Amino acid sequence: MTKVNESAQEAQSTTKLSYKQLRFVEAYLISGNATDAARRAGYSEKYLHTNASKLLRNTTIQARIEERLKESIMGANEVLKRLSDMAKSSLLPFIEITEDGFVYFDFSHPDAKNYIHLIKKIRSKRTRQIMGSGNDAEEWENEWVEVELHDAKDALVQLGRYHALFTDNIKGNVDHNVKVSVYLPDNKR
Repeated sequence: MTKVNESAQEAQSTTKLSYKQLRFVEAYLISGNATDAARRAGYSEKYLHTNASKLLRNTTIQARIEERLKESIMGANEVLKRLSDMAKSSLLPFIEITEDGFVYFDFSHPDAKNYIHLIKKIRSKRTRQIMGSGNDAEEWENEWVEVELHDAKDALVQLGRYHALFTDNIKGNVDHNVKVSVYLPDNKR
């Protein structure tokens, strides 16, 4: 089947589905649970299990679920690109350094949003305290933020394996019982 025919067939299968069925497909892809997907799509609570079962047996719905899964699968080049991003990762897109040398995290900057996939974990803690008493009291706020990026070394190892850069797994037949004779002149013995 040609690409044009496949695209036409995909478009035709989507048009055969009602709005409610399309909502079911999208909800099913999120939850993986047909009953929950039927509920989210707006099917009657009274016949929820029956409708969910019928929807999953519908060949047009099955085809659309398969199409959507194929669309969402990350290709090899995207995997390599993301590993490359991790290997080259830096906190620079996420920080702002003031003239005084203070460092602030800024996740709202467009550069930060483009590299948010590099972050493995964010932890933060905010404390408030009042210093002094009466009219002299001042409120202080302290925020502590820790950002952990994905392991750059691990990403480099994965990329190195892909590019076959490492020789630690040399394959072949090695005979460890080989005897080697070396001739040494009399004055070297």
